[in-house]
Amino acid sequence: MSDKGFQLILPPVLGKAFYNYGEIPSDARPGDIFIIRHGKSMTKEGMLAAAISSGEHILAEISQPDLKDYCWPSHVAICSSVENGVPMLSEIGPAGFAVRSLKGYAAECFAHIRLDLTDEQRAGVLSNNNAMSGAEYGWLQYFDIALDALTHGSLTGTWGTTLICSTHVTLALMGSGIFFPSIAPTSVIPAHFAMWFDMPTPANLKEIESATHDAAVLVNAHAVSRVLHETVYTPSHPKRGESSPEFKASKKALEEVSATCWVCGKTAQESGSPLEGHHLNTEFSLANSVDIDKIRESFPNAKSVEDWLDSVENLILLCQVCHRSPLRGVHMVTMPAWIVQKYQRDGWDLVNGDQPGPSKAIVSGAMDTSGFYPEH
Repeated sequence: MSDKGFQLILPPVLGKAFYNYGEIPSDARPGDIFIIRHGKSMTKEGMLAAAISSGEHILAEISQPDLKDYCWPSHVAICSSVENGVPMLSEIGPAGFAVRSLKGYAAECFAHIRLDLTDEQRAGVLSNNNAMSGAEYGWLQYFDIALDALTHGSLTGTWGTTLICSTHVTLALMGSGIFFPSIAPTSVIPAHFAMWFDMPTPANLKEIESATHDAAVLVNAHAVSRVLHETVYTPSHPKRGESSPEFKASKKALEEVSATCWVCGKTAQESGSPLEGHHLNTEFSLANSVDIDKIRESFPNAKSVEDWLDSVENLILLCQVCHRSPLRGVHMVTMPAWIVQKYQRDGWDLVNGDQPGPSKAIVSGAMDTSGFYPEH
């Protein structure tokens, strides 16, 4: 579409500033503008951002040279509210109209434009914004913009009532009564907002992109909870009774070397209960499923499965927590989660993370063992 008959009218600006990934402006108000650069990832949003950025540069080259210094953004949104100090952004994206928190927002950088609007003018912006709730994304509108650029306005197209982000923000701001674009709302792209409010491409954009990539690959600390289903077919075996003489002798031999839990390093006194012997490589109930020749590949001195089973080569000492507790015991969690406890730094608990004091898992004294794996 041509720009005939359009004259740019901008609302007064209280302030404007650039922000990097993860930063949150403290002075945002409903009706403010956010000019955004998304990262060029392999997600739908990232690929769209890359296409928009390329399109802006092409448009600047062939028909709108004034845009050349302003082709950094790929998106634009309206602040529709502020919740607990965090701006909530109304926007049109690939999934259509949405409201998203700026906290955790996937942007390499963005500009916040603080508009000097009266309460009535802000209400007009939000009214127009809310009227577009439910709108779908106008993928084909980009063909209209490209056609307009290639023919310098002599050929145009229209694609129904769908919207792109910049058209959405343009129409919302027009609700203030003191904003009017220099071109038709359907021809506005994010770079126009950067140009209109004089936010040129940051000189350190390459550094911003690199820093954002490094931050984006960092996963914040979090807890993972899951339920695992395990099925183990147990062969016939003698009923478990009192520990064998061999087991007792091996356990005593281990205690003479180091009477501490193999994982957490606590003594029986520190853990609040006697240390327990654990069959590390082959469980008692699974002894009839193993091959002595395969055992000898790792333990050449093994004479028979029966002799090796309760030997010091197949036993370790564990406290009851590291042996049988629901969230930390070898019988209750997966090997990667269990064994890392042996190497975690002081003050870090497998379940609770950083702890200012002693971990709940290793405090001495009485302990509720009702949910523990049965003692054997």
